[in-house]
Amino acid sequence: MIYRKTVEVKVSSLFETKWMVDLINVAMKRVSEYPDSGKLYFDILSKCYITDTRHTESELLDMFGLERSRFFERKREATMLLGIALWGFAIPEIKNSFLATSGNLEEATNVMDTASS
Repeated sequence: MIYRKTVEVKVSSLFETKWMVDLINVAMKRVSEYPDSGKLYFDILSKCYITDTRHTESELLDMFGLERSRFFERKREATMLLGIALWGFAIPEIKNSFLATSGNLEEATNVMDTASS
């Protein structure tokens, strides 16, 4: 019985991780589609937070061809836009998708709570 519980916890953790990756992917797609500098915002977020390659500040400034102050301004804007895309679009879309397939409002709300914790 202990083995089964351990497996359930691990499988549950894998599904939660997949949900988080899906949420970020949906939000990042929205960011990239933003009309003003969406591609730049996407690239900044990817290079700073998502890729497994770490870049120095100098490398990032050279990569994007931006002055230091302008880079950090764009990074702040990109982070804000990601938050809006995540909370305003990605989470509600996945919640609505889950609700449409399960028909259970309580389960859909639990999905939303799990995603935000």
